[in-house]
Amino acid sequence: AGSGLLDHTLLLPSFLLKEIHELVESSDETTKAKARRALDNYKKLEGMSLLKLRVVESKSFDNLEPTARLIRLARQLEAYILTSDP
Repeated sequence: AGSGLLDHTLLLPSFLLKEIHELVESSDETTKAKARRALDNYKKLEGMSLLKLRVVESKSFDNLEPTARLIRLARQLEAYILTSDP
Protein backbone atom coordinates (compact mmCIF):
# COMPACT_ATOMS: atom_id res chain seq x y z
CA ALA A 1 0.00 0.00 0.00
CA GLY A 2 2.85 2.39 0.75
CA SER A 3 4.21 1.91 -2.76
CA GLY A 4 1.11 3.45 -4.34
CA LEU A 5 0.16 0.11 -5.86
CA LEU A 6 -3.35 0.32 -4.42
CA ASP A 7 -5.31 3.18 -5.91
CA HIS A 8 -8.77 2.33 -4.58
CA THR A 9 -10.41 2.53 -1.21
CA LEU A 10 -9.81 -0.51 1.00
CA LEU A 11 -12.96 -1.66 2.75
CA LEU A 12 -12.70 -3.67 5.94
CA PRO A 13 -15.95 -5.31 7.04
CA SER A 14 -16.64 -4.57 10.70
CA PHE A 15 -17.45 -8.25 11.34
CA LEU A 16 -13.87 -9.20 10.39
CA LEU A 17 -12.39 -6.54 12.64
CA LYS A 18 -14.60 -7.80 15.48
CA GLU A 19 -13.49 -11.39 14.84
CA ILE A 20 -9.82 -10.37 14.89
CA HIS A 21 -10.33 -8.65 18.25
CA GLU A 22 -11.97 -11.80 19.59
CA LEU A 23 -9.12 -14.01 18.30
CA VAL A 24 -6.57 -11.89 20.19
CA GLU A 25 -8.14 -13.36 23.34
CA SER A 26 -7.74 -16.96 22.10
CA SER A 27 -6.03 -19.54 24.27
CA ASP A 28 -4.21 -20.86 21.19
CA GLU A 29 -0.90 -18.97 20.92
CA THR A 30 -0.65 -19.36 17.12
CA THR A 31 -4.14 -17.95 16.62
CA LYS A 32 -3.43 -15.16 19.08
CA ALA A 33 -0.19 -14.23 17.28
CA LYS A 34 -1.90 -14.15 13.87
CA ALA A 35 -4.67 -11.94 15.26
CA ARG A 36 -2.14 -9.54 16.82
CA ARG A 37 -0.27 -9.35 13.52
CA ALA A 38 -3.54 -8.62 11.71
CA LEU A 39 -4.30 -5.79 14.15
CA ASP A 40 -0.78 -4.41 13.73
CA ASN A 41 -1.23 -4.43 9.96
CA TYR A 42 -4.60 -2.73 10.30
CA LYS A 43 -3.04 0.01 12.43
CA LYS A 44 -0.26 0.49 9.84
CA LEU A 45 -2.81 0.78 7.04
CA GLU A 46 -4.83 3.22 9.13
CA GLY A 47 -1.78 5.42 9.51
CA MET A 48 -1.03 5.68 5.79
CA SER A 49 -2.14 9.09 4.65
CA LEU A 50 -2.21 8.15 0.96
CA LEU A 51 -4.43 5.13 1.52
CA LYS A 52 -8.19 5.32 1.85
CA LEU A 53 -9.26 2.74 4.44
CA ARG A 54 -12.87 2.46 5.51
CA VAL A 55 -14.53 0.09 7.97
CA VAL A 56 -17.95 -0.86 6.62
CA GLU A 57 -20.91 -2.11 8.59
CA SER A 58 -22.74 -5.08 7.17
CA LYS A 59 -25.57 -6.99 8.75
CA SER A 60 -26.09 -8.95 5.55
CA PHE A 61 -25.46 -12.67 5.55
CA ASP A 62 -25.19 -12.87 9.37
CA ASN A 63 -26.03 -16.56 9.22
CA LEU A 64 -22.90 -17.47 7.20
CA GLU A 65 -19.40 -18.22 8.41
CA PRO A 66 -16.94 -15.30 7.98
CA THR A 67 -15.28 -16.41 4.73
CA ALA A 68 -18.59 -17.02 2.96
CA ARG A 69 -19.91 -13.76 4.39
CA LEU A 70 -16.88 -11.89 3.05
CA ILE A 71 -17.32 -13.39 -0.42
CA ARG A 72 -21.01 -12.49 -0.50
CA LEU A 73 -20.30 -8.95 0.68
CA ALA A 74 -17.59 -8.50 -1.97
CA ARG A 75 -20.00 -9.64 -4.65
CA GLN A 76 -22.68 -7.30 -3.35
CA LEU A 77 -20.26 -4.34 -3.38
CA GLU A 78 -18.61 -5.44 -6.62
CA ALA A 79 -15.31 -5.40 -4.76
CA TYR A 80 -12.16 -7.48 -4.78
CA ILE A 81 -10.86 -9.42 -1.80
CA LEU A 82 -7.29 -8.72 -0.75
CA THR A 83 -5.75 -11.18 1.69
CA SER A 84 -2.40 -12.17 3.07
CA ASP A 85 -3.57 -15.72 3.85
CA PRO A 86 -1.63 -18.42 2.04
